[in-house]
Amino acid sequence: MFAKKYLDFLLSFRTIYLFIIVVSTLFFVVNIDSKQLSNDERAWLIGTSQYNKLIQKGATSQDGSKVEIFLKDGKINTANINELRTIFNFLITKTSQESVSSFFNHKFATLQTDGESSFIELASLEKLSDDLIFDKLHSHLNDFSQFFGSDGSIIFYVYGFNINNLELNTTLDYKISQFVPYSTPFDESIFLLGTLIVLTILLSIFFRNLSAPLIGISFIIATSSATIYIFKEIIGDYTAHISILILSFVISFLDFLYVYYRWFILQQKRDSQNSIIRTIERTFAPVTVTKIINIIGIGSLIFVETDILKSLGAMVIISSITGMFYTYTYLPLVFSYLNITNPHTKSEHMFSLFSEQIKNYNKHFLYVFIYVTASMMIFGLYYFNNSHENKNIDNSRVIKLAIDVNQTEISIELLEKLQQFSQIINYDQQNNNIDEVEKIVSIYTEINSLYKQEQNKELNLSSSDFDLDRYIFMLDMFGGTESYFDKNQTRIDIYLKESSSKNKILNNLEKSKMEFSIIDTDSLLQTAINESFMILASLLIFILFIIFIAILLLTKSYLYGLIGLFLTIVPLIWFLSIVAILNINLSTDMFIAMIIAVAISSDSMIHLLHYYNKLEQENRFADNGINRIFLYVESPLIFGNIILAVTFLMLAFFGIASLVTIGIYSTMIVLFSLMTDIFILPVVILETRAKWREQIVINSN
Repeated sequence: MFAKKYLDFLLSFRTIYLFIIVVSTLFFVVNIDSKQLSNDERAWLIGTSQYNKLIQKGATSQDGSKVEIFLKDGKINTANINELRTIFNFLITKTSQESVSSFFNHKFATLQTDGESSFIELASLEKLSDDLIFDKLHSHLNDFSQFFGSDGSIIFYVYGFNINNLELNTTLDYKISQFVPYSTPFDESIFLLGTLIVLTILLSIFFRNLSAPLIGISFIIATSSATIYIFKEIIGDYTAHISILILSFVISFLDFLYVYYRWFILQQKRDSQNSIIRTIERTFAPVTVTKIINIIGIGSLIFVETDILKSLGAMVIISSITGMFYTYTYLPLVFSYLNITNPHTKSEHMFSLFSEQIKNYNKHFLYVFIYVTASMMIFGLYYFNNSHENKNIDNSRVIKLAIDVNQTEISIELLEKLQQFSQIINYDQQNNNIDEVEKIVSIYTEINSLYKQEQNKELNLSSSDFDLDRYIFMLDMFGGTESYFDKNQTRIDIYLKESSSKNKILNNLEKSKMEFSIIDTDSLLQTAINESFMILASLLIFILFIIFIAILLLTKSYLYGLIGLFLTIVPLIWFLSIVAILNINLSTDMFIAMIIAVAISSDSMIHLLHYYNKLEQENRFADNGINRIFLYVESPLIFGNIILAVTFLMLAFFGIASLVTIGIYSTMIVLFSLMTDIFILPVVILETRAKWREQIVINSN
């Protein structure tokens, strides 16, 4: 009765309500300030603990690029040194002397012996002849190891400038890559236009009429424009990440398709108005529950410090509320003008075949599937727990740290502190006999190197034969002491043999509780990924708990709650297991794909279990229950997943890295979710129902 009264209320002001919705949508579209979305990885830095620490100290992160020069024979010689010098000078003219770091201008300290006395010489190769440079590189190879790639390439580091579009005038092969890719401008209209074209085609084919694409497109425009406008008004001058709009679209579209399909198919036996009433009655509870899950679960991200996660949570809350509002105002009003004749879909015959096959399932296949899934989950947990080095972005192999020293001169206390850092950095490689660090550059390591050259033994800072003042005096002769300090800070530069080792080193430093700041953007982003990984992993567990509670409250059954919980995580298990098998690095884009997966899976699960529970309560399941589930619930959810898979796959063709990965990962998870909904959930329902019936018979006897 409530649905009828509510619809009568809407229809009594139908023209006014539609006018308000149309005018407000036009207003939102026209007044969205920014027409651009961000796909900049740097967005993950803002608000993270390490980045905040850097900002609080008034420092800025060092961003940059690396230029890899590939020598023809893989070895440096006097002939190609001159060409490398030309490249070095060209980079300096385009940037500045201080921004380019290479073996030419790298200052290294050597111990010179003059008779019975020795002294330190601080020099660079920049002004030497090609022959002398060749000799110095080979006689002091360890001093320049950070500028040689593992494949024999020569590496120039350029800080503070975007040189991605520079063309080098050289016969040598080269590659310029940024530590963290800059944002590529992306106009959301491209994404929306492509999405709308795909939706128009698929909806027209599936429903065999034009009302579905017209209503669907207008619904998406209305909800998306309202969400983005409200988001801008609340959050302020913030450019949303592309993944935020994608998630907003997913949440809105699934509900539209489910409600439209129910109204559409009900007209096989009812007129349009009675179909609207029945649709409101049957969809309001599951749609409300899915919105609450999204708001409480994903929306809880507004409480984290990271700006991109906070904005993601805010967007989901706004999208859920606006989607709910338009679903039960705009859609019923538009439906009231239409009356579908012969409401049949292209998929009805196919889904009826599915339902007939499901009825004759073999329960052994279900048990095999459960065992395989459980095994894959154990494998995935073991793999990610023991493969921390794989959770990294694969780019720069340099870690730059700044350490507060509150002094501008070298002391024993300072050297001891830097020695501790060196020991922490090298701990795992010594403990596990893994050689991962190419070189550590700091005041301590430089003095230690000079001491070993002079004394032929490792430096002992407490030893009586270590004369620190003597080394300071010799360094000061070349201005060496000042070069190690910057605003009461000293630097430690860590050069790794492989970038994949970066995450392990950063984890060791974080666990050490030593005070330091990360100053290179690439390493900062790595810590942001680690931080986001823990937050989102906790969020996924929290969402799964909410899903269990929601299904429990909706169906009053612990069994349904456990079924929903298990089948919601199945797509995630399979996805992460494949990621582990293929040894793919975890990334921020993968996190977004997993959140999308939870939103899609929980939506499908709640609708299916809610309808099944209704049939059971009304004693109508035995009478063709599986056919009803496929007709009224499975069909729109399966079709919705197919549309989402096609939409996400479209993103892979935009040529923008973050869109490509989000598109591919989301497509994979949507397809896993689709397989679960078609082949597993109905079988689980039938199997548990059979067990439940058997138990009732046993108890009655």
